Amino acid sequence: MSYINLLKKFYQRLHPLVRLSLRYFGITSLAKKILVLLKFGFKKNISLNNGLILNLENDHDYELRANYLTDIVTNNFETQKINLIKKVLSSGDKFIDIGCSFGLFSLIASKIVGVNGEVLSFDPSETAIKTLNKNSKLNDFHNIRTFNIALGDSNKSINFFGQNYGGTTIKGNPQYDTSIGREIEMKKLDTILSSTNLDNLKFIKIDAEGSEFDIIKGAENIIKNSKNLFISLELGEMMLISAGSSIEEVIDFLISLGYDHFVDITNNEKMLLIDSSSFMNDLREKKFGSFFNPKVGFFCEIVAMRDDKFLEIVT
Repeated sequence: MSYINLLKKFYQRLHPLVRLSLRYFGITSLAKKILVLLKFGFKKNISLNNGLILNLENDHDYELRANYLTDIVTNNFETQKINLIKKVLSSGDKFIDIGCSFGLFSLIASKIVGVNGEVLSFDPSETAIKTLNKNSKLNDFHNIRTFNIALGDSNKSINFFGQNYGGTTIKGNPQYDTSIGREIEMKKLDTILSSTNLDNLKFIKIDAEGSEFDIIKGAENIIKNSKNLFISLELGEMMLISAGSSIEEVIDFLISLGYDHFVDITNNEKMLLIDSSSFMNDLREKKFGSFFNPKVGFFCEIVAMRDDKFLEIVT
């Protein structure tokens, strides 16, 4: 484990009031910058082991470098999801990245699906989309289409409460400061993408900070009519509740659309099969998912699929 990760663990164990004081006086921000610069220097671009290049120019608050880059460089970042994307996708396929952030998953998918495939990447954060566009150019990828909008269950204007590479459209989301927002466009995925000729749509990745239920409702026709689709979702209990939804509601809706098989990919080391009939009970008993956190509640990262696709990933 790197010294950055050790210090992160130490920081997370401090009393909340101590962490608040450190942030208030700018000590946390300064420490991040010093530690990251010691490890990565002033490099604008970082080359990864998989041949991809990540641009760091928009990482003004050092969020990417401090929170993710060490794990990404050491192949320790969301390994189950990345392995699954590599297993499912092939040349000519379509990949949809909802909440693309700085674009790692879009770039990985772009490399796999090639010139005959397509990646559609969505994020309401201007910084995220600018970074992904820069990364696409750096890696000489021409099959990524980016959309600087939010996705949801209707077409309308909505407030976005953003940070550097992400944010939320949910007023009162416990993970974000939602006091000041900016107006952005929201669309249904069903409006953007035709629900016919979906044979090559293989994977939708959703990481939307509590908006997951609204997004899948707005993509109902696409999800229902896709025969070869895997859907990954990050589900945080308190964020979904702040949006007027719940983990249980998301699962029930997916089952109603024919996606009644689930695997848990929260743990980087192993993939766990989930019994859909006892999903919430098993989550509360911590048979899968992550530890309980008062701000997040119960949390899990899952992949949903149809019955006939299930054997593809568990064998």
